Order: sequence, then structure tokens, then C-alpha cells
Amino acid sequence: MKQSKSRHEMDGTMKYLKPILVGTAVGAVAITVVLMVLSLLLSLQNIPQMLITPMVLVALGVGAFLGGNFAAKLTREKGLLVGLCCGALLFLALWLFGQAIHGGGFGAIGIVKLAVALGLSALGGVMGVNAKKRRK
Repeated sequence: MKQSKSRHEMDGTMKYLKPILVGTAVGAVAITVVLMVLSLLLSLQNIPQMLITPMVLVALGVGAFLGGNFAAKLTREKGLLVGLCCGALLFLALWLFGQAIHGGGFGAIGIVKLAVALGLSALGGVMGVNAKKRRK
């Protein structure tokens, strides 16, 4: 017979779900802001086409780091796991939006974006957990 999860296990899951979702939202907002600044730079300067992909990777890295860091600061434990989950959700959301807009496959640049999102969000998570709490 299949046994349902206990209330204690469900509470533990919810303990991490909300911070991960909030961290993912923070990361998405950070990516949006960085991309807006970079698009302003692109409109004001003559930037070579080959620099656009690295600029997108920088925006993704900043957003993933901040999202993982924020989520880990909310949970105050398991920073690596929380950061990885935040980065995976962020990458998945961006990948799905990209598929909806222009389709295409999951090529080498997709693997690089996944590595950037996971690596920097995990780093942000570890740093978020280990950051000293400010005194008021």
C-alpha cells in the first residue's frame, strides 16, 4: 500500500520551495535589469555582433548568482542545493521562453548557459548561507 508523505515532510518541502521561487524571481528581475542596461549600451555604442552572446551570459550569471544568494539567505541552510534548484528553475524558465519565441534546439550555447546558471547560482547559494547576518 502506498503511504502519503507525513505532515512533517511536507512542511520541510514547503520550507525550501518558497525561498527557491522567490530567489528565481529575484534572479529573473536581475537578468531583466542587466539586459536593459546592456541594450541601452548597445543602442548608444557600436558593439560588434559577436559580443552579444557573452553579454547575455554575463546577464544570466549576475541573475543566477543573485537569485541563488537571495534564496539561500532566506533558508539559511543547504545553500548549494537551494542555489542549484534556483539556477535550474531560472534556466528552465529562460529556455522555455526562448523556445516559445524562436524555437530551435538545445545546442552548445544551451549547455554553456546551463553551466553558467547552475555554477553561479550554486556559488551564490553557498555565499548566501555563509554570509554573516547584519546586526541592527
